[in-house]
Amino acid sequence: MIYGVLVLICAFFLTVRVNEKLKITLISISTFIVLGFRDGVGYDFHQYVNLYEERFLPKEYLAKLVYKFSFIFEAPASFFLIYAFLTCIFVWLSALKVNKVSVVVLYVLIPLYYIESFTIVRQGLAIAVAMYSYSLYIEKDKSYFFWLIMVPFFHLSAVPYVLFFSALVLVGEGLRLWVIFLVVMLGLGMNELYPLLTEVIPKLSWYQGENTYGNKYFLMLLMLTSASMMTMYRKKPESIGIYLILTGQFLFYVLQQLDAVLVRALYFFFIPFLFHDWSKVFGCLKIHKTLWLALFACLFSVALVVKKDWMLPFKFIFE
Repeated sequence: MIYGVLVLICAFFLTVRVNEKLKITLISISTFIVLGFRDGVGYDFHQYVNLYEERFLPKEYLAKLVYKFSFIFEAPASFFLIYAFLTCIFVWLSALKVNKVSVVVLYVLIPLYYIESFTIVRQGLAIAVAMYSYSLYIEKDKSYFFWLIMVPFFHLSAVPYVLFFSALVLVGEGLRLWVIFLVVMLGLGMNELYPLLTEVIPKLSWYQGENTYGNKYFLMLLMLTSASMMTMYRKKPESIGIYLILTGQFLFYVLQQLDAVLVRALYFFFIPFLFHDWSKVFGCLKIHKTLWLALFACLFSVALVVKKDWMLPFKFIFE
């Protein structure tokens, strides 16, 4: 199975003593091959094909440019190849920026990201760009804000994340808790606010509670949040990563009650998981630190089983 091979590649390069940049590059190439050259894999695969043949153009400016470029090749396969290439490039850049192969490994194994990118193709690229922005932020590279602002131009689902992240950065440490308090208040009143939001954003009217999945993701995120706090809080109590994760966890519960599809907008909030040192978490639990890979491999496998109807069997376009 191709997914098993991908996990083995991740495990091998995570443990072998080779140049870190080389390991990051080889895993990124592997993820691109699987994501870009697939055929019929992903929940919305055929819908994307139909939209391509109808020459559909999204509203987001940068996404529109990607679509127009793919139309040059007159083949739906080019759409998936271009999006996969751009997505993997930004994941690759993110891992290179912090010089940690674990970033790309976690991107593959945490179910919110690589597996979901087979279905949420456009949002998957936006998440990868947000990852790059976050890697720049934690490395204190001021260009992070430019890339943060670019994210919604790939997919509008990033708007809540960009607004929240920007607010946390711009208000300073002293007022960050007030920003979170405001978001919590809005979340608690979401049942009353949602009808008003659907009038402002008509597309939200598509999501009226018909989709009720997501409990497994919620429990998984709750487990990861609880575990990560054991070491993340020691680094920096005012860390934006902590605020993103905790707020994302709260909003996940709130939006799941309205419609499970809405929680996709919160995948951005859990990007700090990708940059966390999970070996330290296992060290605190007095478990061999290398076993974190086994935990995430299990999460990856469970997600594949849950999504087997549109992820299995895997088929390449050249088969």
